[in-house]
Amino acid sequence: MGYQHDLACLVNQKTIIHSDGCCYCVIVVQICPCYLRAIELGCGNIRYFNFDRIDYIEECLPQC
Repeated sequence: MGYQHDLACLVNQKTIIHSDGCCYCVIVVQICPCYLRAIELGCGNIRYFNFDRIDYIEECLPQC
């Protein structure tokens, strides 16, 4: 799978992940071949997202 290389720029970045009708505001910490690992903002939970369950990912741009 090419996801690992395509999403490498999101590591240590704040993103919004849309999955199964829910959206999660997270910081991506690791990209693996089949899933990504992230820390959920607000509560600090570690979440694992399988690539086949992710609808789309929004990159949060820094606020000026």
